[in-house]
Amino acid sequence: MLTLDFPQGGTSASCPNFAAVISLVNDALLAKAKSPLGFMNPWIYGGAYKALTDVTSGSSIGCNST
Repeated sequence: MLTLDFPQGGTSASCPNFAAVISLVNDALLAKAKSPLGFMNPWIYGGAYKALTDVTSGSSIGCNST
């Protein structure tokens, strides 16, 4: 079991998790002989972004930031 001594969060944690969820959705679609989601930027910027949180400020522990 992997144990980390520091907290994980922010985009460093959320981006890989979001990508994993999209991969699972694509896998489920393909298993039902449907098309995968494909290139998502038009969908996201067309309005789906409202369901996401834009990180516009803050800092990261361990990156020499303030």
